[in-house]
Amino acid sequence: MKKILCVFMCILTVFICISCAGKEIEIVPEYEASLSGSNVNLGGAEIVFGWDTGRNGATLGYIEDTDFGDYAVERVKDVENRYNAKLVFVNKDSVGSHAYINAVSGTYVYDAIAQATFGLVNYMRANAFQDLVPLQSLDVFDETKWGSRYMRISTMFDGSVYGIIPAALPMRAFDSEVNIICVNEDYVDAVQETDPRDYFENGEWNWDAFEHCLTTFAQTSSSNEYVYSFTSGFGGFSRDLALCNGNTFVTFGDDGSYELGYFTPSAIDAYNRCYDWFYGSFSSYVTDYYKPELFAEGGAVMYFSNTNQLFATTNALSFHLENIGIVSVPYGPNSKSPSDYKTSYASGAYTVCIPITTKDAEISALILDGLFEPFSGYETKESIIDYLTRYYFTDRRDSEFMYELIAGPHTLYHDHHHGMSTMFDQIPNGGVAATVESYKSAIYDAAESYVISMYETLDELNDRFHN
Repeated sequence: MKKILCVFMCILTVFICISCAGKEIEIVPEYEASLSGSNVNLGGAEIVFGWDTGRNGATLGYIEDTDFGDYAVERVKDVENRYNAKLVFVNKDSVGSHAYINAVSGTYVYDAIAQATFGLVNYMRANAFQDLVPLQSLDVFDETKWGSRYMRISTMFDGSVYGIIPAALPMRAFDSEVNIICVNEDYVDAVQETDPRDYFENGEWNWDAFEHCLTTFAQTSSSNEYVYSFTSGFGGFSRDLALCNGNTFVTFGDDGSYELGYFTPSAIDAYNRCYDWFYGSFSSYVTDYYKPELFAEGGAVMYFSNTNQLFATTNALSFHLENIGIVSVPYGPNSKSPSDYKTSYASGAYTVCIPITTKDAEISALILDGLFEPFSGYETKESIIDYLTRYYFTDRRDSEFMYELIAGPHTLYHDHHHGMSTMFDQIPNGGVAATVESYKSAIYDAAESYVISMYETLDELNDRFHN
């Protein structure tokens, strides 16, 4: 920790006027690393934390009057007492956009924010947030505490890291927008067919196994209601199917060139196979509606979902079905191995950033480091897996898979904005070959502007991450 430069080790309160804000704000003086965090006294200063209400704006994102909600309230009190500070939480829709608008105008509003990362690339390009790499008050490369490097690709740009995910707190990493296939396990048991989890565990969760599930799961129920084998939107599923056929988002050449994995021959094979499942010989078993309620109400056995729908604190799928299993998108014939499965994610749901206009970036980082320490009893991987098994899954395999998916190299960032998703959604209307060819140039242009720098930054900083 940096040592506070003051007489007799006390913090001085300084006021300056920021012309764009038109008001005085309290500035915490710089401090040096030789003073431990436990000795920092902020003299009652307010630290303002903006929290996106779209990300469930209870304390640290936990529902009030629950075990974790109580832990979160207590954690806030502990940090306030430790540093003699007052933490003010402001719940606001689109808090990232609000922080960005004020930061680029030089106006102080927040010392830190928690947001989804959908628009973060625009804010990073505008230098609206603090690069966290130089800060001494938190170790941005600690993946156990701040989330997998792969889950944080969307926070990286031009050699800097602008966001952290409080992964040491239970559930804060799991409910990001990461894609999975959910399975109604009670239904699979009832029809006495092979569980997709068994295929996955045995390294057999490939396209042939998926097709077998499509043909055997669909049934007409006792109430004469047709039950589909699978429900999903075409776009996101076809994209992940391409990634699970031996592709990655981008491959860099030694000469500085790069190739996007969405346009390789094996990706085209995946789109064609997916088209056959949805609109060809398997179409009677599949519905291309993006309707979680169809799965939740027993109208489909498998559902291509994102983890936020599974774990969301309100109206989660787990509130409707007791026995949900989860597996990856099936791997294709060009995959290196059964473990070469991938998923795309569009947003890190609880990503924490520090606006460039914070009163003091090191003080903000110090507060964040204390707020997001593990809760007592949930300090280890096993304790988190135990929790997931106790409250979300009935089979420990699902909990272990969920942990590996978030912590491992399986997640790849996909920019859902800037026109990069339209191609996949339009394949059903225009056909595979014509649609892919017509969108290729636009997707390369968007990737060059918004995403390539993220993956280049990951490559540049890769050796510094640790867990």
